[in-house]
Amino acid sequence: MASTHIDISIELNARQLDLRVPTAVTLGRLRELVRQVLADHNVAMPPGWHLELRGKAIALGEFDVIADFPVGNGDVFAVVHPLGAGPGGRRRA
Repeated sequence: MASTHIDISIELNARQLDLRVPTAVTLGRLRELVRQVLADHNVAMPPGWHLELRGKAIALGEFDVIADFPVGNGDVFAVVHPLGAGPGGRRRA
């Protein structure tokens, strides 16, 4: 039986926040959950931020369900935002 949850990390400002999330969540919903958790801890997210899976050559869209991709325990999602335009106009927070 496949697991219904995975343990992931969110990388923000060179720190990692560990979360347990359902595999049935979309990337868009995960983004909203991360925003809510950080807001509860008085951390404001920069405008235009999004999540990017690190270390894997796959890109998930807002409506993609995590379970449909090779995402598992220990994977890291980096917070990326367009501020401080570097190569490609993106910057990891």
